[in-house]
Order: sequence, then C-alpha cells, then structure tokens
Amino acid sequence: MATVKTKSLTFTLDPSFKGPCSLTLGFVPDAPETFESMHPVAWKVFEIKGNNSQTVVWNDNLAGCRATVDKSYVVTAHEYISIPPGHFSNLSLDKSTPTEPLYTFSPPEPFGGDRNTQVRVGSVTKTTTEEFGTGFVITDDDNKETMEPVLTTDALQHGETVYINYIPQLKVWVDLNYKQAEILDKSVKKKQVVWEADLSKLKDSRVQIWIKRDPSGDIKGTTDSLITLQHQTVTPQGLNCPCIQAIYTANLTFVLPGLVGDGLRAIIDNLSNMAYTATKTVYKGYDTEATLTLSLPPSKNCNQAEQDMIRAIGNACVYGQAFIKAHSGAICLTINNGRETWMEINPASPQWFDTVSYYSSDLKTLAFDGVADAEAFAVQVDVAQTSGGRRGGRRGANDVA
Repeated sequence: MATVKTKSLTFTLDPSFKGPCSLTLGFVPDAPETFESMHPVAWKVFEIKGNNSQTVVWNDNLAGCRATVDKSYVVTAHEYISIPPGHFSNLSLDKSTPTEPLYTFSPPEPFGGDRNTQVRVGSVTKTTTEEFGTGFVITDDDNKETMEPVLTTDALQHGETVYINYIPQLKVWVDLNYKQAEILDKSVKKKQVVWEADLSKLKDSRVQIWIKRDPSGDIKGTTDSLITLQHQTVTPQGLNCPCIQAIYTANLTFVLPGLVGDGLRAIIDNLSNMAYTATKTVYKGYDTEATLTLSLPPSKNCNQAEQDMIRAIGNACVYGQAFIKAHSGAICLTINNGRETWMEINPASPQWFDTVSYYSSDLKTLAFDGVADAEAFAVQVDVAQTSGGRRGGRRGANDVA
C-alpha cells in the first residue's frame, strides 16, 4: 500500500497587515474540462486576524464520492471510496433495502496501463441521475474518516462515466463571497490569486504562508518552509531563515482519564487561535497523562508558549483539572537526507525566554546557556549553585514544575 503524503499549510497575517483577511482556498486544475464538466469547490473558507493563524491539511489519498448540490450550490459528499490513480470504480444502487436506497461503490480496479494517472468513475444506478465528486479522505483525532470534496462533476446517467485528471493545484483568493464547499464559478478566473501551488510537488511537509501587502498595496502570500525535506544540509542563517523550527513540549496531567481526550482537543483549539500549531499529541492509554508538542511561531519563545498553554487550559474550562507536570523545548538545527538534528533549549537559560536567539546563526551554545560546551556549562552551574546564583533555585512556589 502506497504511503499517503500529507501537507500542512498554516496561514498567518504579516504583523504589518491592517485588519482581518478572509481567504478562500480551492483546487483549480489546469485542464480543459475545468469549469465545463468539472467544477471546483471552495475547499476552505476562513478569516484570520491579528496574531491568529489557520492551518489546513491536505493529503493524496484520492477518493470519489456520490455528491449532492443544494440550492445554494453547496456540495455534500455521501458514499465515497478511495481510488488510486489509474483505477476505476462504479456506483450502483440497491432499491430493495427496507429503508433508504443503498448506494455502493465497486472495489477499484486498474485500467489504462501502468502509467495511467486518471481516475474513472461510472454510474450503474439504472434509473437515477447522480452527481459525483472527487477529493481526499482525512482522519481526525478520533480516527474518524471523512471525505473532503474539492471537485464535482456534471450529473451522470446510467452507463455514463467521467475521467478525472486530479491535479492538486491549490489557489488562494482574498475576500471572495463564497461559503465553504460552495461550487466556484468562472468569475474566480478573473480574481487575483494571492498564493498558488501544486501541493503534490511541494517538497515540504509543513509550510508557513504569510499574507501581506506588497509595496503597491496588492495582497500576496509568501511561503516559508517549517520542515524542509530536500536532500541537503540546511544551516540557519538569521531571523528569516525558513528552515528553522522551534518546539515547546508540555507533559500534562488531568485529574481524570476521561478528561484527557476532550481536554486536549479544547486546549489545542485555544492554542490554534494564538498562532500555535500542535505538531504531536501523545496519549498514554487509559491514563491521566498526555504530551502535547507545539511548533512555535517566529514571534514566540518557550516561556511565552508555556504561559499561553496555561491560558489555553483556563480558556478550555479545565483550569484546576489539568496541570503542566513537566516541560521542554528544542530547535531543529539541520535536516540532512531526511535526518533531523535537534538541540534542546535549557529551561534555565536566557534562550528559554528569548526569541531572537532561536534564529541566530551561532546556535552551538544554545543548549549550554551561552557557553561553548557542556564542560564549561557544568562549571558555570557549579559556581552559580555555590554562590546562590539563579540556577540554584530559579522556580518559585507558583512556578510550573
């Protein structure tokens, strides 16, 4: 079974951008059937403002579905099936069921040879006319599958088929008057695209897109990679280096095991409104503990992330029911042939509280509080503890352990 490729796109307003910004995301393949027999759908519609960010996730688990379109041209996916490129599936209808008619897709079968990249969907429903959609299958934090349609076809009668050349050419527009999942009309071809990419060709697993105004006043999206998967060694080169990623990790304890799942989701929702991206969540079975790792925006440091974590716990209505048991931070120094090298950020060092030094070109002393190596750091710690320095007892009674 082929590995599913996933791309995570995070949209953030540039600090100089004035006012909120509404974004519409849609997949518009460069194909003659687009806007003719194949109609793009508004995949995501959302507003970002201030320091808030919005993250969307795409993958290449291609699927076809039976779709319906309401009076407002909003598309709803119903029965669906994953269909790899070069395969076909037919939709059939069984009216003999005692309740609602039963629609089913046949198991995908190959067609057209090994190099075929098309998907074919057919209708064998005998008496009905059906609309079809294509998109991809996602799995949420509860392991629940859903399909997100991004294209829809004209209605097919019994015996008709449609061939889909699915190219994930994502376009982003500003201030369009569409609802999420609404069919886009040809007028979007005349609208300014602020960012666009073929997601299948991106070499990054996570991409930061900054929405800003250029000197002429036009709105543009600029891209920074959060994790670079190119086969090369990357060395940080300053504050705007696109390859740097800093993370903050909190080990959380809840008063009851039943609070862990819902509590974590509520905390993550609150943190996403503060421009954080949750990169990893680790559960420990039916237990009261969990680990949450956050990717830090360039304007945040580990100490700020911890304070925001405490705020998120309070906002999620679990204050007094969840606690930070332990914490850590790290920064990605290099990625070489997919192998990442990380350095821990010492919580007792100024770097824990300092944002700029995360992006300094001289990162070798980051873990050792400004001294060159571990031996010098140990000597400095010993001196500080002997003289009653700040490392001898930094945390107060109300500080997080």
